[in-house]
Amino acid sequence: IRILTSMYKKLNIEKIENILDKSIRHDAIVIGWDCAESTTGICVLRSNSKDIEIILLDTITTSSKDDMKNRLDFFVMALDKFKQKLPEKKEWRINVIEQPFLSTNPFSYEALARFSTAIYLSFKKDVDYQVFMGANSARSKIGFNLNKEIEKQGIKPDKISRGKNKGKDKKIDNKLVIAGFLKRVFDINFSEHDIADGFILALAGLTI
Repeated sequence: IRILTSMYKKLNIEKIENILDKSIRHDAIVIGWDCAESTTGICVLRSNSKDIEIILLDTITTSSKDDMKNRLDFFVMALDKFKQKLPEKKEWRINVIEQPFLSTNPFSYEALARFSTAIYLSFKKDVDYQVFMGANSARSKIGFNLNKEIEKQGIKPDKISRGKNKGKDKKIDNKLVIAGFLKRVFDINFSEHDIADGFILALAGLTI
């Protein structure tokens, strides 16, 4: 587990409510969990009557080469260590856990399902409310629309340079588009995409 302390930022609640056209819950701590097969990104937001603070950024990484039982044991141990970094419980606490999606790789889905369940069970006594939320749902709650954002950022796909698909458009990396959106709308730069998605889940949780 690795605690990232380089980012500390306040977002004005009134400004965010105007951007999202939604009310933000005051006096709350929300933990956003971007569950992934390798690296789970975590973002903790705290709100008061005026601001939203990014108070903690974190990642938990396990190796796909390791046995699943060992990975899960390590993951649970990392969750216990993470809890020690949280501020004293005063505000309402919400856990927003990314809903695992069924991909073409059943082993990946198995890992996501187990990690997300471990988070839920581990935090049952530490938070007031927990919710599983799909990535697209969370992005929609904070105003992200992929096609509109590609247009606004003026992103043009690169061309495939060889093979039978030579000359056709390459797929645009959604993660880069999301990073551009967070910079454009919230003036936030995240160095890691997993943490960026954790922020999106946490911010979406403040609108619940």
